[in-house]
This record gives sequence, structure tokens and C-alpha cells, in this order.
Amino acid sequence: MTATILRLGDAGYEEARLDAIWNGRKPDRQPEAIVLAEDVDDVVAAVRLARDRGWQIGVRSGGHSWSGNAIRDGGLLLDVSRLNDFAIDAANSTASVGPGVRGSDLQPALNERGLYFPTGTCSSVAIAGYTLGGGASFTGKRDGPAAHALRAIDVVTADGELVHADDDHHPDLIWAARGGGPNFFAAVTRLYLDLRPLPGAMYTGLYVYPVEVIDEFLAWSVELLHSTPPQVADMWMAIASWFPHYQGTMLLQFPVVLASDAEDALRLLEPFERSPLLEHAIAHEQPHPWTFPEGYGLVDQLYVRGNRYRSDALWMNVQSDDFRHAVKETILALPNRLSHVLWAPASPVEHPNAAYSMHSELSVHPYGVCQDPADDPAVLAFVERSMERLMPHSIGGGKVNDSDLEAFPKAILSNESLARFEQIRSTYDPDGRFHPALGFDRSKGASV
Repeated sequence: MTATILRLGDAGYEEARLDAIWNGRKPDRQPEAIVLAEDVDDVVAAVRLARDRGWQIGVRSGGHSWSGNAIRDGGLLLDVSRLNDFAIDAANSTASVGPGVRGSDLQPALNERGLYFPTGTCSSVAIAGYTLGGGASFTGKRDGPAAHALRAIDVVTADGELVHADDDHHPDLIWAARGGGPNFFAAVTRLYLDLRPLPGAMYTGLYVYPVEVIDEFLAWSVELLHSTPPQVADMWMAIASWFPHYQGTMLLQFPVVLASDAEDALRLLEPFERSPLLEHAIAHEQPHPWTFPEGYGLVDQLYVRGNRYRSDALWMNVQSDDFRHAVKETILALPNRLSHVLWAPASPVEHPNAAYSMHSELSVHPYGVCQDPADDPAVLAFVERSMERLMPHSIGGGKVNDSDLEAFPKAILSNESLARFEQIRSTYDPDGRFHPALGFDRSKGASV
């Protein structure tokens, strides 16, 4: 093995352990060893080492798991973030990417060739964990989860064998990869992605409303969920105002539309330009062309490395009685100027061979954010109370990419998919070499 191996107590161990999670809140868990893999051979060797030592394995690609799922007490932390090369086959609209590739590195190269992939909304998110967990993009309302665009994978299984899986070869393994998220039971070394043609025009606008119109805004937002076509993603967040002339909580709406041309884009944004609340707006930018880097730039203002985050998410049932009231109460309870609530429309599209199976037309995300550890109790309590308030109005589960399954265990797969997932796991990883997700009780086959 040519990879760096750091054992508990070695120089560089603690730096690598802390660096393995992007969140400023670091878990107090210590693996027996950390392998910093440089190539596929290193991953194979690391898995075989863990097998020989009887270690369980946690795999880290980008470190954006809010709870630090890959970092466990004992066993091996396998860091594959250095496998970050990619190749684009524009003629066939496919790409081959290493697990550590960041969406913000891949996307510009695709866009230059007239293509795109539904990458994550935060620029520093890596492809592997994001895609395996489902993957929610700026374009997710039209494209569905990124996992559905996963054509094939190369993985190292629990017995240390390198396997290529697609719908014709190891179809159960690719099924489990499309939505298995942190429960996936192999180490991914390569992802093969189906790409999409870049739309003729991508546009956005900016509409900022004061929290005083929250009742009307929530009613209108639910209406937009059903009245806007899949090409329109009406995303918004509630956060402390950035504007000097208004110091309350603002409702920052930034719809993204994918259109055939500029005229079509402007037509799709007309509902926002004719908003019944526009006269109350504290800021308004008229429709203009949008790019993925612009989207990253907005989102990255919210998610700054080093801040301390407690994130969670639920798939909502917008028809539930008092759903809007629960969202309103969550917004009004924001504990500080960094914490926020995200409203994210989604496409509940199906796939013929994917574990991904729990979704609705909307996810709601409470984020507790602070910089000082002394403020942790307040933001943790805010998210916990928010989840308890929202859960009765959900479909009973959450979006895995933004869920903290340790702090608030919840379903991420349907019961049917979960049963099949565990059966496939027993074939590929019978000894439980790979850690299940935090908060997951393998003996019960569920998050508890």
C-alpha cells in the first residue's frame, strides 16, 4: 500500500481526523487508523487490511456528512477524497468521476461542453456521498435525484474485490448505491454519470420579503408547488436579513428556471414577477441569466467551513392540517442570525432500479448554525424542537443528504426498499465490514 496510514497517536492523525468532516462541530470519535488513499489500489489494500484486522470501515469522500458518519470509534477511516480526477465523454453524454470530485469542479467543465449534471448546491460537496444519498440539486425539480443519473459504479466490496456494477452486472449492487447513502456497504472508487444537455437558457430572479407577510407567503409557496412546471424550482430560505434597511427575518426567494430560450425563461418567471406580495418586497432583482457558479456563490454565503452546524430535513406532506403553521412556528423560532430554514421543492420521480424510495414534492430543512461552542445548546435545541414540530406533517422520513440520523433517527428508505437493502447487504457484506449509518440499528433493520 502506498497510501498514508495514520494510527491513533501518530503525528498527523488528529489533523486528518478533524479534516475528515467539513462541519466545525467535530465528533468525539477516534478510529484506530486512517488511510489517506491516493488511488484504487490503495482502496483495495485498505479494505483488505481492515478485513485482516477485523476492523469496521467508514468511508469519507467529501466530509459533508453533518454528523461525521464516516468517523467512528475504532476500526478504519478510509479517506478517498484524493481520488478526484474525472473524464468527460461529450459524444455519449457521460462522465467518469472519482469519489472525491467536487461538484463545483466538475460542473464548469461540463458546461463548457454544453452539458450538466445535477450537482449539489454547495460548492464543496463531493460527488460520491452526495449521489449515493440521492442528491438534491438546483435542477432537482426537473431532474429528480442525482442518484437516478448514476449509470454505473466501481466499488471495493467487503472481501477486498474490485467490482464494476451496472444494471446488467451486479444489478442489486447498483440498486443499493442509488439511494443507499451512508448505509452503503462498499467503498466507491469510480462513478459513471449520465449527463444532460445544458438548457438554452437558465434564469433566476431574487425576491426578498419581510417575515411579517409569512402567512400569505407560505400559502402562495404551496400554490407555486402545484402551479409551476418541473422546469421551475422555487427555492427560498428564511434567515436574518442581510439588508441594512430591514433587520428582521427575511424570506429570500431565488427560483431557478431551465428554459429553451430567454423568452421561455421570462415566461416561466412571470408568476414571481406578478407576485401578490411584490409590493411588500424589501429587495427585488428582476429576471436575469443564471449559472451554476452564481448558485454556488449564493449558497456558499450560508455554509462557511468552520461554522458549527446542526442540520436536519424532512419530506413534507403539504396537505397535512396545520402544515403551514408548523413551518411558520419553526421560522419564528430561529435562535440567531446564522440559523435558517430552507424550503426545497423536489420531483418525486421513480426509477426502475433504485433503492431511493422516500420522497415527496417538498423537503423542509431547519439549520442551526453558530460559531461559538457556547451557542451550541441553543442551536441544537432549535433544530430538535423544529423536527418534533414538523414530523407530524411529514411523510415519516427525511432527505438523507441533509439529515442527522444520529441526533434525530428517521426513515430514509421505504419499508420495502429497506428490507431488500438489508438482504443485499447480507450478500455483499455478511460480516458487517462497513459501518451502517449512525442511528441505524442493523438488528432491527431501521433507524430507531
